[in-house]
Amino acid sequence: MAVFSFFNEKGGSGKSLHSVLFGSYLAYARGARVCLLDFEFVPRLEKTRKNEDNFLSDEKSVLSRYLASHPQEDGVLDIVNVPKEILTERVNQREKISDYVSDMSTKYDYVIMDLPAEFSTAQSLSFIALQCIVDMVAVPFDYTPTVFTCAANTAEVLRNISVPTVMFWNKVSARYLKRDDFLDRLEVRLIDMGFDVLPHRIKYFQKAMRESKEQFFVVSTYCWPRRYVEMSCPALELLYSCLKERLDAIVAE
Repeated sequence: MAVFSFFNEKGGSGKSLHSVLFGSYLAYARGARVCLLDFEFVPRLEKTRKNEDNFLSDEKSVLSRYLASHPQEDGVLDIVNVPKEILTERVNQREKISDYVSDMSTKYDYVIMDLPAEFSTAQSLSFIALQCIVDMVAVPFDYTPTVFTCAANTAEVLRNISVPTVMFWNKVSARYLKRDDFLDRLEVRLIDMGFDVLPHRIKYFQKAMRESKEQFFVVSTYCWPRRYVEMSCPALELLYSCLKERLDAIVAE
């Protein structure tokens, strides 16, 4: 079993979105058994699946028609809310998290932890979870000053506690994708700090998500919509293939 997390101490950086996307890729494009563990005190991933259940109840919906015409790998993607007693535990929380996630090893090939965007102290839930059980973390970042700075801080803390970490560009607008020199200069700053920055730059594809009812979609907990992913963000599958390869290599060591 491999335990993985997308994480940035700044909320809105894309960690939850990529947790769903990567989980769907592993399950439905690579045939793996995957569990998305929602560590939020107010669970959100479960709501995503319930909304999709409504789409699937209509055989004419885009999601239903796509699944009917595009066979998926025979994988599993389960969404599990971490029990509240573990989230609120303050005495033996490290052991309880480690035991709870380890118990998943009999059912799943990959466990993806979606953690709260808080990383300020060694007592924070996210810090404890990442320190005690994760095999690798991917830190999404963009060129806005707050997200960029928080990503560097997050990667530095993870390096200090010896957690294998990679970083990648996320939510890059089409205009900035054409300005390679601007992105390259920022990237060099991270590389000079000793961080591992992946070459795949994920563009902003909110439009595809908004139009999911009428035209096409990218995010789904029931399939990997390769056709629409290629239309919206072809670098996405390259990123996830790279992450899977890195993660598998770490676990195999």
